[in-house]
Amino acid sequence: MHYRLLLATALLPGSLISQQASPPNHRWIVEQFFFADAWPAKAEYYVGEMTTYYATAKTLGEAGAPARRGSVRLVHVSDSQAVYTVQVGSGQRIEDWYAYVVRGPSGWRLTAVRTLALPPLFFMAMDSLSMAQSLPDSMAEFLANMRLTASSDSALSEFFRSHRPELQRIADGFSRETARSISAAPAGLQAPTASLQALARQLALLHLRGAWRDPDIVGCVFVEIGGMIDNEVGFMRCASGIAPPPITPERFILVEPLADGWYLYKTT
Repeated sequence: MHYRLLLATALLPGSLISQQASPPNHRWIVEQFFFADAWPAKAEYYVGEMTTYYATAKTLGEAGAPARRGSVRLVHVSDSQAVYTVQVGSGQRIEDWYAYVVRGPSGWRLTAVRTLALPPLFFMAMDSLSMAQSLPDSMAEFLANMRLTASSDSALSEFFRSHRPELQRIADGFSRETARSISAAPAGLQAPTASLQALARQLALLHLRGAWRDPDIVGCVFVEIGGMIDNEVGFMRCASGIAPPPITPERFILVEPLADGWYLYKTT
């Protein structure tokens, strides 16, 4: 799932840059897409789904999206693929967008863009709860989880650094279990064992939604923050010597190393 760029016109306008003549390397292509207020040759640098969904649509730069030039980061590169992240937004409402550039016979080409797909209703509900004078404990926990889910990648990296010991205990505890998943309390308190119920309480203390494992991704456990349907953000811990799943526009749209087998992940 991914946003159509026509939705980007709802974002607040920000400062833009003009297209500059540069060699078509992968960073240049990403910068044109996010920052150039006009990119007449964009179709020449598209491949894959970009030629279907975006060939005639505005880029984020052309739509006036307030992308932050200083936020451009290369999070993965190989001989055939480069993945960049760029922050888009203003004030406290920031989205991290991901651009996937692949190298083919004609050079580097943009094949997809993604962001964690949280619908407007999510933010409307979060803003409404934030304005409430008081909330029951269950709704206050729900709001805390929504805020964490919508946090920027940089804020989530800081959250990891601040709560690494607790996250490590959750990952270690869940690794010793055979259950496929566990939800945070109060739902997780219905788990059949005391150890799983203890994990449910630990997850709730950090405003996390749950933990799970995928039998096709052996050696990694996922500590989920939140999301909607298959659009999810969280922390992944992989055992020593185990590689994380690859970054792709189809499932794990972000897998960014944090420390010692820990990663920030997002799915779609």
